[in-house]
Amino acid sequence: MKKVIKSRIILAILVLAACTYIGYLFGASSAPSQPIVTVYKTPEPVRIVASSASLESTTHPVYSYVASRNSDVFHRLNCSYVNNINDGNKVYYKSRSEADARKRPCSRCKP
Repeated sequence: MKKVIKSRIILAILVLAACTYIGYLFGASSAPSQPIVTVYKTPEPVRIVASSASLESTTHPVYSYVASRNSDVFHRLNCSYVNNINDGNKVYYKSRSEADARKRPCSRCKP
């Protein structure tokens, strides 16, 4: 995520430099009086806490584990290895026993 933010900042700086250079080419003799780029401060993230009763009452199935079709390992949903699995190859399991019947647990997230 830090790479994405860094690359966006670099891109914004390059666009700003290009716009300034083009302005000088077309006769702008001084820097513009108004800023070209306005930076807005984003609000702090909000943490939402739900009770277990409200989570159990959802109509959608709640998955706890994920695995790749091409692997024999299953992971918790928040395991860092899950990011390496293509979305088309992800297989979801509702319970540990369901996942255990088909795959072995990950050695990193230890589900």
